[in-house]
Amino acid sequence: MPPTTNRPLSGLEAFDFVVVVLYVLLTLGIVYRASRHQHNTEDFFLGSRRLPWMAVGLSIMATLLSSLTYLGLTGEVVKNGIAAFMT
Repeated sequence: MPPTTNRPLSGLEAFDFVVVVLYVLLTLGIVYRASRHQHNTEDFFLGSRRLPWMAVGLSIMATLLSSLTYLGLTGEVVKNGIAAFMT
């Protein structure tokens, strides 16, 4: 039997920190690039009224089917059975 070490978990390793930093930098880069094209509130809230119908529809569906919907629906199905899924 190979020897085992009882090393406690120490949290994040160096690679984990590198991934988190790269993710934050990528996110900030996307935000900076997108913000250069916004000049007023209409650009921010309405996308200068140039968004395709598919993007608007998917945005509405994502809003309606949030993570809370999935968690709540799962609880309802466990509590009331599969019939709750059909309503």
